[in-house]
Amino acid sequence: MPFLLIGVMTVYTLLLALGSPEAFRGAWLYTLAYYAVTAFGDTWTTWEGLRRGFREANPLYSRALALTPWGIFLVDPALISLKAVFLTRLGLDPLAAYPVAFAIAGHRHLVGFLWNLGALMEKRA
Repeated sequence: MPFLLIGVMTVYTLLLALGSPEAFRGAWLYTLAYYAVTAFGDTWTTWEGLRRGFREANPLYSRALALTPWGIFLVDPALISLKAVFLTRLGLDPLAAYPVAFAIAGHRHLVGFLWNLGALMEKRA
């Protein structure tokens, strides 16, 4: 279910960006803030879940977290850059591609945060 939600949000953002890229050119601050808040929320709930005995389901993040507790932030710059390169191949200029890439990365972290939080609350009861 979380992958479906991430996919729907990503497709919607892509269609919005391809339809009106000028909306994202001036949204650097908003997309960075959205990404930062969701990434820290996802990281915090991941740490709490690992502390309580859960395991990280994403193999890439699991390996990164084995290296350092901040492993998510080691992987994310590469993933965001790959997304931006893909978006420039779709025809977006870099001034619009990077905010869209941060928004899409934020979607993944938002769903991860909510999913982790739900699992933590369920285990608590």
